[in-house]
Amino acid sequence: MLHNPLRIRVNSDLVRSVFHKKDQDILKLLSDIELGDYELGHNQIKNLKVSFSPQSGDESDFDYNLSLDQSKFLGIESDTL
Repeated sequence: MLHNPLRIRVNSDLVRSVFHKKDQDILKLLSDIELGDYELGHNQIKNLKVSFSPQSGDESDFDYNLSLDQSKFLGIESDTL
């Protein structure tokens, strides 16, 4: 049996304001990501970890763009990482 897709209505301005209050928390999610071990010819990199940070180096200035327009882009992006 097939069911209708879930549809909801949200106030996009409210969602954007809530997301933008947590801009710096995204940086916490993108810090110390473990990529494991890699072999490069005869050399090896062990316990590789990466972190994303703003180009300015100042996390308090970090801001990302939230797009809720399905016809263009649905998600978050930043030009300053």
